[in-house]
Amino acid sequence: MKIYRNDSSAVNGANVWHAPKSNSSNIQLNADIVSKHRPDLDPRGAKFRVPSFSSLQDITAGKSIPIDVIKDRVAVLLQRMAVERKLKSNAAIPKLIARIFPAKGGMDEIAFNEILDTRNRSIIYESVLDAQTQVKRGDMPGIKQALDEAAVMSAAAATDEQALKAVFGEHHLRAAEIYQGITQKLMELSSDIAGKITVDYNRDGVEIGEAGSALFARQTIHLMGAVASQGNAAETRFTLIHEAAHLVANNIDDIFYYNTAGYKSLPGEMRIRNAAHFEEIPRKKKEEKDKAERDKKAQGGKKNGPPKPGDRKTVAPETEPAPAPVKVPDVNDDLRTAATVAIKRCWTTALNVFAVMRYIKRQQLEKNNAPFERNKGNLRSYSIELNLTMHEQQPDQMAITNLDLTLMEGIAHAFHLVKTRVYNMEFDKDAGYSEIEMVEKAIVQQLNHQQLLFADGEKNRKVFRWLYDNIYNIPIRIVK
Repeated sequence: MKIYRNDSSAVNGANVWHAPKSNSSNIQLNADIVSKHRPDLDPRGAKFRVPSFSSLQDITAGKSIPIDVIKDRVAVLLQRMAVERKLKSNAAIPKLIARIFPAKGGMDEIAFNEILDTRNRSIIYESVLDAQTQVKRGDMPGIKQALDEAAVMSAAAATDEQALKAVFGEHHLRAAEIYQGITQKLMELSSDIAGKITVDYNRDGVEIGEAGSALFARQTIHLMGAVASQGNAAETRFTLIHEAAHLVANNIDDIFYYNTAGYKSLPGEMRIRNAAHFEEIPRKKKEEKDKAERDKKAQGGKKNGPPKPGDRKTVAPETEPAPAPVKVPDVNDDLRTAATVAIKRCWTTALNVFAVMRYIKRQQLEKNNAPFERNKGNLRSYSIELNLTMHEQQPDQMAITNLDLTLMEGIAHAFHLVKTRVYNMEFDKDAGYSEIEMVEKAIVQQLNHQQLLFADGEKNRKVFRWLYDNIYNIPIRIVK
């Protein structure tokens, strides 16, 4: 999967991630529904959200969840939003909660609207049904054009021997075969957009840092709304190439995203298994083309040539090029790489849990309650570990509410944000900690400092550890 800069008009593909994909079909583990995800390291525009007033009102009126639990979880969401300055009031969170949930009971819609911009979908979580739906008719022509142009870019990369050797070394022949496969997959997607591509129009991807994902078992891809609507034409094409790489072979994964810590040092035998490396040649070709056009424009369309008599410009004498500066190794580089990997791991787990919850909720709304009934135990366990509400509900009335979805989205969003803080992290190298202990401490310190999860630092540490330990441990069986 690929992730972008999170605003409505642009996506920054230089900073991207992905999560695990599936290799099975029919009755599946969760990997079959969450696939591989690609995130962005520049989360501007993505914000924490709350459920709509009507959704919270229904939850409150249902009386399955104790009102104090509802107040506590809404307070968590408002505190996160306050950090991002998305509240219309600067009052303390307890005072805001008292206004929304007055002592007389019920909820105060006027107060809710005074505190939150309820018309802004980046603030209000609306409908899970819009999070994975068919491509809108208006987006169809643009996506088809993008797929066709991405196929041309991939086909060109497959025959560029010099570039293939530069990126993949002795594995360049296998890389060429994969590029050919990418081209074929893009053509297949282009011929069946309605059947093979879904889009998130609910802004879930924007909030959690997911631009797209690929599902090998079903040979389908899922795109963020801004990608489908061509927010950035070039990045849409790079995203499509990346996702198509996942469809070529099941062992093409997301080891490191484009230009993240560890990406450039990856050996050739790993590069042919890393989807982001198949963005490399198309990106470089695009950069070369753009530079040539800029140079041509700067010269007014004139070609370079020797100066004519009377020209005022002079030609500098030929000199030896200056030696490249020697990069001094930073003692924290390895720890930053380890922190990037750990954050990606936690983000992936959070995203998988969120995707599973969203999928089951969607199935319920479409009158299929079997996945929920079969997975109540797992859902309750996730709720306990991640401070949701399902374990606090009456057992015979347990449900995935929009409050649970928004809380879980917020956890994924928090790790989407904290990955931008890697270069601000301080690692305690003098206390005898192991590498993962140093990384854990540094990440939790950032979560605490930025107030991205909970006010309780120990709770943040436990959430980090659970997400880190359970990346391959979410045994949700999906019943069709």
